[in-house]
Amino acid sequence: RPIEPRRESDDQNLVLVDWVFSCWRRGEILQVIDPNLGTDYIADEVKLVLLGLLCSQSEPVARPSMRQILQYLEASILLPDLSSLGISAIGLTFANRQSFVLGK
Repeated sequence: RPIEPRRESDDQNLVLVDWVFSCWRRGEILQVIDPNLGTDYIADEVKLVLLGLLCSQSEPVARPSMRQILQYLEASILLPDLSSLGISAIGLTFANRQSFVLGK
């Protein structure tokens, strides 16, 4: 389905990662779940959204390694608290945002 998040402004260039980060920062991460699912989803799978934010850091050294990602997915290690990592919108900026803009 096309992603049509409720926009907070009239900005036509919505960047998906920015929108997800904004939802997480406001404590509304469940807003990113497809509304067609209703409550028919596995809560632990929502953690994959947080893992996606970790993997979206613009600085490669800030991203988890593939080994860590596998450990998160296998639940052998817990996902870190994103707020304790100092993740910010600045860390999620991309050098070339055009390819990440919805509708382009």
